[in-house]
Order: sequence, then structure tokens, then C-alpha cells
Amino acid sequence: MTAKGIDLDSLRASDDNQLVLIVDDDPDTVELLKTSLTHQALDVVSALSGPEALEKAAALSPDLILLDIMMPDMDGWETFKRLRAFTEAPIIIVSAKGTKQEIVAGLETGVDDYLTKPLHLPELAARVRAVLRRAGPVNKASVYLFPERDLLIELETRQVSYRGQPIELSPKEFALLRCLSDAAPRAATYDQITEAVWQEASSEERNRIKFLVHSLRQKLETDPSDPDLIVNRTGVGYLLRVGRAA
Repeated sequence: MTAKGIDLDSLRASDDNQLVLIVDDDPDTVELLKTSLTHQALDVVSALSGPEALEKAAALSPDLILLDIMMPDMDGWETFKRLRAFTEAPIIIVSAKGTKQEIVAGLETGVDDYLTKPLHLPELAARVRAVLRRAGPVNKASVYLFPERDLLIELETRQVSYRGQPIELSPKEFALLRCLSDAAPRAATYDQITEAVWQEASSEERNRIKFLVHSLRQKLETDPSDPDLIVNRTGVGYLLRVGRAA
């Protein structure tokens, strides 16, 4: 019997198979691609929008991404640009837009292949396999990504991008932001913050935390006097509000 891959939207990951992220706002297309690729011994996971694709790519580090172009809110090209900010996974465009000019323009942006709908599934499988062979192993992403806030935190390089702009943080500011990200969407407690930033307890911890939060807000908040991103939870600690801004 031929081995099959796993649909990770239903089950847990396999350690043996490569993972393909399918990004398309049409659920029927997603299910068609899932069925085809799992029969090729590939694991699959899906996203129905650009923001969901960014979140899943950051969390799961797929080996390859199939990306539709015509999606609402965030189209495929914007999604591609943001994916490239943190993942080297090969990306194949799968689109109904299939003129020669559109295909050439797409390939010139740096995508790894371009397929047009309606799809010929055996060709899709062959193209996916070929791209995976050329690409080799993908370095696993080590990032926090909060698409609704356009906040990207790269843990290894300690680089932060907010609303498309790089943000320079001190080591302690970065440690605080990472602690808040670790806890999100829940609040990080005062004890968790103290341990993450100073690796010790202190009778003056809340004053130190308050000063550091103030410093971080100056760099991230639109109005630091009325914070919307880093908010206090009285008696508990601080919360990184990662949902859509109010």
C-alpha cells in the first residue's frame, strides 16, 4: 500500500514527511490540493487568508508553500513579500491568472514556480516534488509573528519589525517583548517578566518592570500615554494585545 501524508488541520504532525502549506481562500480548492498531496506522502496544512498563512508559516515552518494570488484583504503578492521576511521555504504560485506576462512577472518576483488553474493534479505533484528536491532542507523559522498587528519578532537575530519598520531594542527591552510574546494572548506575570529579563527576584521588581515597559512603549505605541499594544493587568502583570487594534 502506498504511504500517505497527514492533514495537519485534522491530526498532529508526522516526523517523516515534508510539510506543505496550502494558501487559498476557496475551501474546495484547498480540499482538492490536500487530497492530491497527502497521496504523495506529503503532510499538509491550510490557510484561507494571507494573515492566517503568515501565522501558520511562522508556527509550523513548512517545507513548501502553495500560494493563491487573488485573495481578499491581503492578496498573494503581499503575502509572498511578508513570508519572505522570515522563511526561505520555496513558494509555488497557484493562480487563475495565467497569461504569459503574468507568469513571467510572477517568476521575476522570486517565486519558485507558477501553476495556473484549473490544475492538472499529476503535474502539480511533479512540480512540488521537483521544487522540494531543488530546495533541500529548509531552516526552521524561529520567530513570533502577529499578523493582525504586523509585528514580527526574530528570536535568533533579535530583530523586530512593527508595521513594516525595523525597531531597535536594547537587550532588556527585547527580553521583555519576548516574554510578553511567550505569554500572549495571556498576560505575563510580574514574576515571569522579572525572571525573563533579570533572572532574579527583587523587592523593587515592579518599579523596574514599570520603567522598562515605559521604555518599550515609547518605541512601539502610537500614543505611549494611551497604550493599546502593551497593556497593564492590575495585580497580574502586562499583556501584549496581539489581536486587531481597536
